[in-house]
Amino acid sequence: MREQPDKEDSRFAVQTRPDRERAFVVAQGELDVATVAHVRGAVGELRSAGWDRIVLDLRGLTFMDSTGLCLLVELDRDARRESWQLTIQDGSGPVRRLLELSGLATHFVVIRD
Repeated sequence: MREQPDKEDSRFAVQTRPDRERAFVVAQGELDVATVAHVRGAVGELRSAGWDRIVLDLRGLTFMDSTGLCLLVELDRDARRESWQLTIQDGSGPVRRLLELSGLATHFVVIRD
């Protein structure tokens, strides 16, 4: 498992965890304008390494703003265009609420706890 703590904001961490057929990007803390680049970078590194099934585990998020939502939309768009699979693992209230309020709750492939 690889961990990339955010040096600028100790309230956020992202880890990558390859699993047999897929790789997980596990985000914890606050996903906002200051931290989205870390998630984007982790996904980019996995894609560069050849992973075509990526799960964003957002259960550890305590907050997500519109920048985080934009990142999800961008990654989903990229996955559809480039024929790789993006799944969101959600168990957190903040993520679920933002997806519902934005009307995107059914747009993504979501695994719920």
